[in-house]
Amino acid sequence: MEKKVGLSLIVILCLLIIIPTILRISKTHQDRLIAVSEKRIIEAAQNCYAQDRCLEDIIYLKDLYEFGYLEKQYDPISKVYYSEESYVLKKEDTYIFIADI
Repeated sequence: MEKKVGLSLIVILCLLIIIPTILRISKTHQDRLIAVSEKRIIEAAQNCYAQDRCLEDIIYLKDLYEFGYLEKQYDPISKVYYSEESYVLKKEDTYIFIADI
């Protein structure tokens, strides 16, 4: 009886440690996938702006596709393509990607 209680306690403790760790690792991985995807899009917008092909403060993905700065992009988590109406907003020296899926 004591062996069963001790073994059950060990299993429960392991699960209390393992499950939150796996969830945190998964969340961190998804956040990094999104960050890499957004960075790729923002770098393309910066290149377009630096070469004076994109002159507005809002740079649509459609324009980046047409000018050849980027191939069609998708959300790395849902695997759904970003709408061509998604855009990069330029505020002074900061670029922010606004996704419209």
